Amino acid sequence: MTPDAPVWVHKIRQKGADLRVETTITGSRGVSSHENTYTMDGKKQVTKDSDGDALTRSVQWEGNTLVFLTVEKERGHTLTTREV
Repeated sequence: MTPDAPVWVHKIRQKGADLRVETTITGSRGVSSHENTYTMDGKKQVTKDSDGDALTRSVQWEGNTLVFLTVEKERGHTLTTREV
């Protein structure tokens, strides 16, 4: 890890099919945090981020692996992120 690399900490809470993920990022610009709420049934959730970009998120189990899929539409571009 380089000295300037940010540190990400995720606190995950589950209640039934609801999943809440609180992320805190500490780096050279200070500390920021945000929280996302998901359902673990694969249904797509459409929201907007702080910049107004459209986000489509889903979370589902693939075997023993929980998969987070995010599709972000930003200024004519699409960014797809898959986290396991």
